[in-house]
Amino acid sequence: MRPLVLPAIIFCSTLITYALADDMPAARLEEVRKTHSEKCERLREEVEAAFDKRDRSARSEGDKKILDQLATVRRSFELKGELPSFTPSAAVRRVAAARLSLEIAYATEIRKSLKVMQDSEAEALEKELRDHLVATRSLRFLTEITPTTVAVDADLYSDSGKINGHQVQIEGHPALHSIFLHAKRRGHSLASFRVNRTWSQIRGEACIPRIGDELGGIGSPVVFEILGDNKVLWTSKPIQEFNARQQFQVDIDKAEMLHLRVKCVGEAAYARALWIEPTLVR
Repeated sequence: MRPLVLPAIIFCSTLITYALADDMPAARLEEVRKTHSEKCERLREEVEAAFDKRDRSARSEGDKKILDQLATVRRSFELKGELPSFTPSAAVRRVAAARLSLEIAYATEIRKSLKVMQDSEAEALEKELRDHLVATRSLRFLTEITPTTVAVDADLYSDSGKINGHQVQIEGHPALHSIFLHAKRRGHSLASFRVNRTWSQIRGEACIPRIGDELGGIGSPVVFEILGDNKVLWTSKPIQEFNARQQFQVDIDKAEMLHLRVKCVGEAAYARALWIEPTLVR
């Protein structure tokens, strides 16, 4: 029996090693999720403390106007996760750093899954990451924020992914959280949003979709721009081809106001600029 003992020990050790190796990615992901959740909770606590401090100050002054304003902003924070302009910037940076570590960890495991043909596992990881970010209010569609300014001809604007009543689909799925902002002839259209320096990035795609009623091509090249306050942060390549999508991932952590701008150097026929599901990331 002795000759069988050593191989058995080696076999069992190998199984344990493989089991531990299989658990390591899951444990790592759980760790980064936990860290990110803790930073988000700490941010929430600091914002609550900032609200309380301002509330006490306004009450000591008997300032009802300020109290009413605080109550409105606080409701937006509690119901929608909108951070006020007085949110501690250090707390926002801590959340952003934890979120970056989280995304890197998930991206690593997703790549590993794809390399060994485990596409369903990769999709499950992508969903798990997104669900976590939504649950911690670290993601938000820009369409959930009411624009402060919309400068566009007629009513050629929508925040439901519809163009002239037609629901745009991207890769077979309705682009429900997309912004339609038709370019102006030899000018620009604009939509502005207050973001209060409380978001780290904006992500999405820009394109001019074909919806089936085109008799010709796009009148002239269309350029998409993202501005933080008065600074241009991203500029697309000129687009004059239907369904030619360009991705963007832009840092906006220093921006009080976020502007989506679409410029057209000439005729604006079919210049139906679509911002595909622009998403704010904390």
